[in-house]
Amino acid sequence: SLALPDALGDAISLSAQDADSQRSLTRAERLLGLFKIWNAIRYFYPFPEMIEGDWDDILSEFIPRVTEVLGDREYYHELQHLLASLNDGHAYVGIGFPSQWRPPIEIKEIEGQAVIVAIEAGQPLYPDLASLKVGMIISEVNGQSVDDHIDTLVKWVPGATEQHRRLIAFDQLLAGKQGTNVLMRVEDENDLSSSRKVALMRTSYPTNDSSASPISWLCDDICYVNLTTIDYPGFAKATDELRSASGLILDLRGYPSEVGAGMIHDFVFDGDENVAWTHLPLVSSPDSYTQTWKIDANRTDEGSIVAYDGEVVVLTDARAISASEWLLLGLQLSNRLLIVGGFTAGTTGAITYVEIPGPAYAGFTGVKVMRGDGTPFQGIGIIPDVIVHPTIQGIREGRDEIFEKGLEVLQEL
Repeated sequence: SLALPDALGDAISLSAQDADSQRSLTRAERLLGLFKIWNAIRYFYPFPEMIEGDWDDILSEFIPRVTEVLGDREYYHELQHLLASLNDGHAYVGIGFPSQWRPPIEIKEIEGQAVIVAIEAGQPLYPDLASLKVGMIISEVNGQSVDDHIDTLVKWVPGATEQHRRLIAFDQLLAGKQGTNVLMRVEDENDLSSSRKVALMRTSYPTNDSSASPISWLCDDICYVNLTTIDYPGFAKATDELRSASGLILDLRGYPSEVGAGMIHDFVFDGDENVAWTHLPLVSSPDSYTQTWKIDANRTDEGSIVAYDGEVVVLTDARAISASEWLLLGLQLSNRLLIVGGFTAGTTGAITYVEIPGPAYAGFTGVKVMRGDGTPFQGIGIIPDVIVHPTIQGIREGRDEIFEKGLEVLQEL
């Protein structure tokens, strides 16, 4: 009963379950995947105002783009380009992200440069890898400037804010197929006028390193808790110990571990507050432009956990997205802590998933989240009370400047 584009005619009889992952997708299957995503977004994406361009024109643009590519990988990558136009940090194709293998180094954008911030231990050393040091700047990748690479990457990576798009783009800068080489030009830490080329093999796959203890006492009365690695039993077991601290540093520079946002919020601030308003799109007509909403207030209640009564500082940056930001919304509302670091990703709310041939799927934010006072959140994120940007010099000196500032702020409290 929906008004679908005419080009869907040769694909309408197919479903995602019909797609055989052992063969290449047909033209009809590719069109089906495109039309399913396009229509799902048309009716259920709660931020049409954030779409970059006219949604009807975008469909016309992508019909030839998805049918003329040579392979399935390229097809899914085109769909990722389509989703990038949503300006949404949740918008991605489940099977279409490029290969994630990297050389055994970690880079981040520091002061606008691609800087080596870590070199993986335990890797077989070879001359090019052994010649690198933390703090070196990468200026070229495979003969192209880093700036040009990033300009290309930000056109398809998901992101509702510039800081999140650039975070993902720099994360993808050295990614590729396992066992392939990446040629880089690096600048020495002491003489930026001299540079050299190094070749590294992609042998590492990104994982969340949880080997370090998530809880550490910095002195007799200040404790640090990494909320991105601590598990539920570990946090529950540590609550009595944490209450003995005069101050806590909670590290939320990333996605929270299995500890629920409600449990952490109850521990830090056990009160009854309206954290956010959620708007769920409702479809009541084929006309997608007469959208209605189911609106709910999301409140915190007094929980069973005895709340902590000391001082709290939370560390964050653009790696904090979705569940992290939902937690930060509640913590910030409590007015009993300070947030230190960088702006968060600016994307939260439940995800809508769409099955497409492959088998594969696409996802995008499906619920509009507004702050408790009714102001928007998507595309803005959490603005820290104390903004800190790491520096290249700090990286070279082995310092965590966000942590250092957080500790300083906590000691002042």
